[in-house]
Amino acid sequence: MKIAPAALFAAILASPLANADEDRATLPPVQVTATRDAQSVETLPASVSIVDGDELRSRGANDLRSALLLVAGVEGTPTGDGGPAGSVPALWGLREIDSFLLVIDGVPSGGAFNPLTTQVDLTGVERIEILRGAAPVMFGATSFNGVIHVIHYAPGKSPTVVGASGGSHGSAGAYAFAGIGESQSLVANVERRGFSVDDMKYDRIHLLYRAGRALGEDGFRLDADVSILPQAPGSVTFRNGATLRRDLVPDDANHNPSDAKMDQKHYQLNAGYQAGPWSATLSLAHTKDDIVRGFHEANATTAAHGYEQEREVNDLYFDSHLTHALAPGFKLSYGVDYLYGVGEQEAFRFPYAAAVDGSSRQDSASAKAACPGSATNPDECFEFETEVERNFAGIYAQAEWTPVPVLNVMAGLRMNQTDEAQEGEDDSTAPPSQVSVKDSNTRLSGVIGATWTAWRSGNSSLNAYADYRNGFKPIAAELGPEPEVNILEPETSDSYELGFKGALAEGRLHYDASVFRFDFRNMKTKVVDPNTSRVVNGNAGETRFQGGEFELRFALAQALELAGHYAYHDTDFIRFNRNPSFTAVASVDGNRFEMSPMHSAGAGLLYAPATGLNCSLLGNYTGERNLNKSNTAKQGGFYTYDASLGYEFGRFGVQLAGHNLSDRRDAIAESELSEEVTSTGLPDFTTVGASNYYLLPGRSVTLSLHMNL
Repeated sequence: MKIAPAALFAAILASPLANADEDRATLPPVQVTATRDAQSVETLPASVSIVDGDELRSRGANDLRSALLLVAGVEGTPTGDGGPAGSVPALWGLREIDSFLLVIDGVPSGGAFNPLTTQVDLTGVERIEILRGAAPVMFGATSFNGVIHVIHYAPGKSPTVVGASGGSHGSAGAYAFAGIGESQSLVANVERRGFSVDDMKYDRIHLLYRAGRALGEDGFRLDADVSILPQAPGSVTFRNGATLRRDLVPDDANHNPSDAKMDQKHYQLNAGYQAGPWSATLSLAHTKDDIVRGFHEANATTAAHGYEQEREVNDLYFDSHLTHALAPGFKLSYGVDYLYGVGEQEAFRFPYAAAVDGSSRQDSASAKAACPGSATNPDECFEFETEVERNFAGIYAQAEWTPVPVLNVMAGLRMNQTDEAQEGEDDSTAPPSQVSVKDSNTRLSGVIGATWTAWRSGNSSLNAYADYRNGFKPIAAELGPEPEVNILEPETSDSYELGFKGALAEGRLHYDASVFRFDFRNMKTKVVDPNTSRVVNGNAGETRFQGGEFELRFALAQALELAGHYAYHDTDFIRFNRNPSFTAVASVDGNRFEMSPMHSAGAGLLYAPATGLNCSLLGNYTGERNLNKSNTAKQGGFYTYDASLGYEFGRFGVQLAGHNLSDRRDAIAESELSEEVTSTGLPDFTTVGASNYYLLPGRSVTLSLHMNL
């Protein structure tokens, strides 16, 4: 079994590639994220990658990390503060949960709040589109440094597949996705995913029903989505100064309360109508979270701090736009959209006992029963309530102009109107404090870009593109474990991009090479309020992200493809906001942005014929990173490997897939919640600060069977 894949690859590579004919050429991919209408990626003045759903299944991808392994400069970053089913993706070197926009089937996931990455289920996905940089016109205030758009098969267009799987750490599941007649589709997935970390796992029950009805040339569509997601969270590894204390905290230790949970229920209904040039979408969503979790203090004692939280969020999204071909070579799209979110929470903070190695962990009920109460120890035991309301509205217009066949120009402008309100009650003070704040912003954002086809011969081409984008985003409202009611200054950005993309070898090789600069102002960060000694949110000054990215896909032979990518990211703090009211803030001007590698690269060899043996081998490199803003704690580069081996015979198939086969357990994401809960030391940007990190999940292997009906 170890020899067969290598021998197969050698035999295929030895065949004459000169015999490759036009049947092997691939057409330029088409995207809908940047324009909301189908447009060739080659003529779009922006960097867009598309990952095909068949490819995801052929290599056994099961989360955003494994799905995005072959995309230049993008890190899927699994787990994070959202739990084991979540992720904290990074684009252009910036990893912030509220900086990118997650879209699922045309609707922002998470609404006016943070992207709901826990709801990404790759079952029945047709493709994933990744737009680097903001989408300041079509999506406005929720898109800042990129868009990840997960797209399921359209109603009636899905193949019919059923399958089951089992794997390491008690993982198991069954799934199905199917087209029903010509106008309906169904996705169903029931799974349990286990991890090497003690008691860390999640269960997922996901049902997605899609319906569409043609009315002449027009049509109506409806999506109904239900997700039940009980999660048992893992723990973080803490850093003291320059040292990541893996000597104190074993990689697979869990020091949450023994009854820790992050149970989520999500219900969503999307409806849309297309009538000639007019299109409208309406979405309603309800998300409920029931949470018990905790974080250890950054020392070897048994002191830990936990919280219990019930949180509900309701979202409404509406978009209505028209697209007209006003003249030959000139198309105009214009419309309005509205994003509304209201969230509320009730939470209780408590201390509990847990050994750093996870050998003993107190449950939340006994910890709360022993709690001294806010009257005697307000910093340890208190409850609070918070309610947040957000209104994002926009009027936008975007034009595409082709004055000559080799030139495509795109320009758009959006007027943003945002209104926010927060209020809360904090029982840690005597008497309990009540705070209410409001804020409104009216601001323009926009984009302008052009693509010039410098050369074309058959299916080969060279296209040069450039764009400028101006972004605006109110900072995500907090519904976390701290009774903070505060609306910060909105974040703003300017980005510039220049690149070349196209195809060679009669369309068998697709490439995209770009350089960019992204100037980011008013970034949200953590500071210590000297009045309360609590970690709170604050605005930074200016941060600059710049670099270059390269990506290629080469069809070597029938069903055999080589993929490769490289990214260079130079990320720097230009000016950090040294607000006098936060005396603990230290200057980090000139330092590199934390958790952002300067170099990253990867390559993959994919062999996926319709029948017979199929396999894939992927390797990725993540370069050295600074763990903190003061750049005193560094982490070396590391390699990861993923592979799959399968066989398709008739209507049946079997596959063995392995992820992180090198079993690397490096720190991949910094926890924001742990700073809020423990408030140990100073924030991570100071010279003596402490912080906490999630490690890359350990090696996993899955065996799956499927049947095509």
